[in-house]
Amino acid sequence: MLKIIGVFLLVTISFLYCQTKINNINDADTFGYFFLDSDTNVVGAPAFHWVSIYNRGTRISGLADDNVKGPVPLGFSFPYYWENINNVYIGSNGYISYGDNFLSAFPFQSLPSVSRPNNIIAPLMSDLDFSAGTPSCWYWTNALDSFIVEFDSVQFWSSVGLNSFQVIFSKRDSAITFQYLKVSGAPYGGWNALNSNSVGIENNIGNIGLAYLKDGLPVSQTLHDSLAIRFIRTVSSSFEMHDAKIMYTLNKQSGAVFVNPGTTMNIWTKVRNTGNIYEDWYSIIASITDSVGNPVYSSMEDIFCRVPGMADSIVFDTTWIPSTTGQYCLETQVALTSDMCRCNDTMQVELRVVNNNSELAYDNEPNVFFSWNRPAGFANQFVPPQYPWYVRGARVYASAPSPTDITIKLFDDNGPDNSPGDILTQATATITNPNWYFIQFSDPGITISDGSFFIGVTSTIANQLSFGLDTIPPFSHRLWEYTGTWNPSRYSLSRDLCLRSVTFVGIQEQMGMNPVSTQPIIIPNPFNKNAVIHFTNPLRQNKTLHIYNTTGTIVRTIATKEEFAIWDGRNDAGLRLSNGCYFVYFIDEPTKSLHKVIIAR
Repeated sequence: MLKIIGVFLLVTISFLYCQTKINNINDADTFGYFFLDSDTNVVGAPAFHWVSIYNRGTRISGLADDNVKGPVPLGFSFPYYWENINNVYIGSNGYISYGDNFLSAFPFQSLPSVSRPNNIIAPLMSDLDFSAGTPSCWYWTNALDSFIVEFDSVQFWSSVGLNSFQVIFSKRDSAITFQYLKVSGAPYGGWNALNSNSVGIENNIGNIGLAYLKDGLPVSQTLHDSLAIRFIRTVSSSFEMHDAKIMYTLNKQSGAVFVNPGTTMNIWTKVRNTGNIYEDWYSIIASITDSVGNPVYSSMEDIFCRVPGMADSIVFDTTWIPSTTGQYCLETQVALTSDMCRCNDTMQVELRVVNNNSELAYDNEPNVFFSWNRPAGFANQFVPPQYPWYVRGARVYASAPSPTDITIKLFDDNGPDNSPGDILTQATATITNPNWYFIQFSDPGITISDGSFFIGVTSTIANQLSFGLDTIPPFSHRLWEYTGTWNPSRYSLSRDLCLRSVTFVGIQEQMGMNPVSTQPIIIPNPFNKNAVIHFTNPLRQNKTLHIYNTTGTIVRTIATKEEFAIWDGRNDAGLRLSNGCYFVYFIDEPTKSLHKVIIAR
């Protein structure tokens, strides 16, 4: 009976569309999609006709608060813009996507947008919560020309009220229909809150699409019960899109790579023709720069990724053998002369060249703080440069307005889709002032023999714990978040967590090694009363620092066993020093470097 009802609905809508004329070409996007809704009194407007697949289709398991599942098969090939799609990912926040399982979570992008994820079909992209109540999500296909995804009884994260809506694919006329059985409650912040909701569609690049609703506007298109919206596909024979993109580099996440000095690295990337035009040969360029932008590697290869939709991997003939430890940035780039969308032409991968007794870190010290408005947390994924690799503990930069307990865990990567799985060991710590905190695991020296591992930090108190983040590229793309389940983070393309793995290789007697010195962070800088100088000292060893003026005279000496020192802008005699530039010098720091600090009263 379900199949008969579904086919009847789709055939009826298709028949009505045959009589439809576009009254205003400005209503269509560049490709030719336009929409009509059941509130529109024109020939061809869709009629609301709910096709329930609850308990009849296949239930999608594992949806939670802010995550993505799939892909699930359509059962046939469906034309969407200039591509054909045959499977989709399901986002718990009220959207589906093809070929991109990146999480869309608050704040939600406009449609269209080149920000990932792309290829979005969004009936109600907002902060929905599958962890509350008894929601469910289902899909159904007749494996011929009809496919339905239904979100049932899902509430907004921040309010009561249940929402039931569905997406219907009809291959007979290439149309997509949104239907709303029930809309109640409001997105986080309200319907008109900035970036709280998006309804619409976009293409695989994110540069073409249609927005039906954005942040509750226009008011004339407010979602309501028994509403149907139909996106109708028209194809112009003159439409052309030249585009090629870097899909990923070195691994499917384009995730940061740790490597030892002297290791030979093969550089490779995967490229896709994301346009609708056959292309000739074009070049792919790879370059590596050090932490200050000096080039250390360059190579170029030609690729024949000719057919629209075709993808191919290319390995560069030239290998790279790093000789000096530090941070590097690998960038791969498409050089297609006719490319019409440059936003997806490049991919950056962070490279960290480390010795065997180094910390594994992605950050270069924090420059912003972030706190969750719910019990939640973050994790970093680490792939060590060699095996076996022994994990001793972790260091995290965090703060809290009052003493706050955190739990820090070491996970295996044996969860679903290589997510955090078994807990190998864990420890707790109390966070207070902004600082680096060293946490030694209760079972130090856990052996990692293959694959990756995760170190995660969570707190059960909302708006209390602030995590230090680094917002300066390159980014590791290894950041995960916990909002009830572990998932790749919405922030992984733009931030790195100041969470480091204290590790070593070899025999466990090496655990007594001296900590590796890192660049101190001075907050605030400039300062007018007190400056807090944060630095690495996980073993609480004696540290002595000198403060010099611009003539090279030592004006203050500070000794500490902590991981910070406070300077009040006075000399050793207790006299206030004049405004200007001074230099902090650690007498036992291996790099023997100076760090500038400014008094500005």
